Amino acid sequence: MITVIVAGVGFIVIVTIVVGIADAYRAPARRQIAAERRQNWEARQLEFHGVEDVDGWDDD
Repeated sequence: MITVIVAGVGFIVIVTIVVGIADAYRAPARRQIAAERRQNWEARQLEFHGVEDVDGWDDD
C-alpha cells in the first residue's frame, strides 16, 4: 500500500516537472501572441467608441 502511495506521489512530481518545463519553453511565444491580441483588441475598442487617440483613462 505504501509503495502505491509513494509511486503516485512520485508520478505527480514528475508530471509537475514536465509541465513546468514545457510551460517555460512555450511562455515567450504565448506572451507575444497575448501582446498582439491585446493590441488588436485595443484598436477595436477605439474604433468602436469613435476615439482616434487616447492619452489616458479619463471619462470626461
